[in-house]
Amino acid sequence: MGNKRRAFEALWTPAAGGVGAAFGATLSTGAWVLNVFLAIAGAIAIGAQHRAQRVAVQRGALSGLLFAGFVVLGYHVFGHQSDAPAWLLPPHDVLLFLLLFVPALPLHQAGAWLRTRLQPVPAAGTAVEEPVAQHAAERLPEPEPALATPRT
Repeated sequence: MGNKRRAFEALWTPAAGGVGAAFGATLSTGAWVLNVFLAIAGAIAIGAQHRAQRVAVQRGALSGLLFAGFVVLGYHVFGHQSDAPAWLLPPHDVLLFLLLFVPALPLHQAGAWLRTRLQPVPAAGTAVEEPVAQHAAERLPEPEPALATPRT
């Protein structure tokens, strides 16, 4: 995966999801719950892009920060007109931010953990040969050995 795609996924996806979740919160409780469920599934899926749990948690910190920040920002832009209970959608900005930011870290870590369990890394001694290199070696003729004395 290229660096541009990684940057796009790391920055745009949580920002757009946060604004969408904030808009859904102003519509109904069901829309808010659906958006939060999609954010949970997305955090696990994005965490699964990394083999190292430390890297996944670092990305979770960035994604959680952006997602939670844009939910709070979007919630102010679209207005506090939600019928969701306070335990599900806190009215205070700091509580709302923490409610969304803190779970991002273990969810991304869980994604990386699942990837290592479902797709193990090959052992260090066993190298996986690339099929392209193997076919290329079959097509090329063997070079003739160099003679120590020239032919006469």
